[in-house]
Amino acid sequence: MEEVIRAVHCINDPRTPSHVRRQAHDFCEAFKERDDSCSCAVAMLSSQADDVIRHFALHVLEHTIRTRWNSFDPSAMEGRRNCFLDIVATKMRDMATEKHFVKEKMAKLVAEVAKRLFPQRWPNLWEQLQQVWAIGDTQVELICLVLRSI
Repeated sequence: MEEVIRAVHCINDPRTPSHVRRQAHDFCEAFKERDDSCSCAVAMLSSQADDVIRHFALHVLEHTIRTRWNSFDPSAMEGRRNCFLDIVATKMRDMATEKHFVKEKMAKLVAEVAKRLFPQRWPNLWEQLQQVWAIGDTQVELICLVLRSI
């Protein structure tokens, strides 16, 4: 995971030579295809991680939804869905400190799952969103962004 973090920082550092940036980009693209990329991405969402790393982690999760979702069995889909709701509920920073681009990416992630599962495989979507909404102001903002994206 440390290699991925270094590669993401390398990509975003304007002082990085273009050939090194390209290698870092290729490394990150290969990382997104790994079987353990989801679990690593969730780990990268720690509150100590900087905004660029958190955004990349959400991007990895979004890539998984877009490219591998149909290969998941129903229990894996439900597990991912619950994981993403848990991220909204517990891993997002306070509304005033979380960067807008991170909030937008998180909302897009939940919305993509909702589009794929609701209503057949996620009949209690509204109830679960209301439960997350009740947690606090940050979650209210995120759920509003999710609803806008659906």
